[in-house]
Amino acid sequence: MSQPKKKNALLALLPAVIVYSFTAYILIDSMISEQRDLAQFAKYEIVYRCRQDHSERSDICIINGDGTGERRITANNSISDLNSDPVMNQQGQILYLCNLHDKIDYERHHLCTIRADGSGSTDLTPSAKDITRGIDMNNAGQFVYECYPAICLGTINSDGSLAGEVQEIAQDGARYYAYPSLNDRGQMAFVCFDTAEGVDICAENLDQSNLVRLTKVTDGSISIYPVINDDGLIAYSCGSPDFSRVIDICVIRADGTAQRNLTDTQSLRYNRGQSMNNRGQMAFSCATPEERIRSNICAMNVDGSDWHQLTRHYGKTYYGSPSINGDGVIVYVCGVNLCIMNFDGSSQHQLTNFAGE
Repeated sequence: MSQPKKKNALLALLPAVIVYSFTAYILIDSMISEQRDLAQFAKYEIVYRCRQDHSERSDICIINGDGTGERRITANNSISDLNSDPVMNQQGQILYLCNLHDKIDYERHHLCTIRADGSGSTDLTPSAKDITRGIDMNNAGQFVYECYPAICLGTINSDGSLAGEVQEIAQDGARYYAYPSLNDRGQMAFVCFDTAEGVDICAENLDQSNLVRLTKVTDGSISIYPVINDDGLIAYSCGSPDFSRVIDICVIRADGTAQRNLTDTQSLRYNRGQSMNNRGQMAFSCATPEERIRSNICAMNVDGSDWHQLTRHYGKTYYGSPSINGDGVIVYVCGVNLCIMNFDGSSQHQLTNFAGE
């Protein structure tokens, strides 16, 4: 998932989650302190998927980190898919799954790009291959996505056009690849599914050199949903085969070193949706296995230190899908809305005002 960018600063989030109920969680001392706290976030732009009332379709929206400047930059053409979060880089390029037909076709996804100012709208699909989901993009305009059973990669020019053809990464014997993530140093992490060896984390350079299977699961457990930062550190979900009991957050480097479980000593052992920056900070959804529907937001350093719970849910409110930027600012879904806060949990505010369903 992308991160909040400075006017170029982003967080790509998905407010159109499954809604159980809505309770706003905002802590303020006074109107003056609220305005002062929100002002610190004004330099960020947040991109997210916004849905029309009772519509199958959704659009791409942008809002400033202080809650101002909310705007819809696409017109009813984003696909209705809970796994199709938009991604935006520091150049203001946005990549998202789209559907330009009168009726949504879940088997024929399109890949579209647009700039944060609404210009440069381009359908990349004629040159792309069998788009499914799992898109990610770096600040150079290089992007990856799932093109089942492989992963495809390409590059977007500043005007939104493709720089050359989209390439399909060779699978090297694996049954299929999924959930790709890439960094600004030409490295990619992804899930490699293999009938014989199970579900593992693999890494490879974008020039398709140095393919490595990093994890080697032998007990039926799962390693999935990797994210990679510019230091080559990969954070991924690790847990029981059906994820019904325990999901921890593990890390490993792209060279296969420094593998460890970061959350196995914490009381909350149902952790997922991790987002990581280059300062060594991480935010993620956290819960007990029994209360996993009503998750909260937790944070820690990438070495497992300074673990702290940032939100406390009320009733059945959902807190999830966090994204953290290089300044340690976290944007997350709160109920059916977007909220923002600092890494230490200070200055929590609700940014949008969608009604609960």
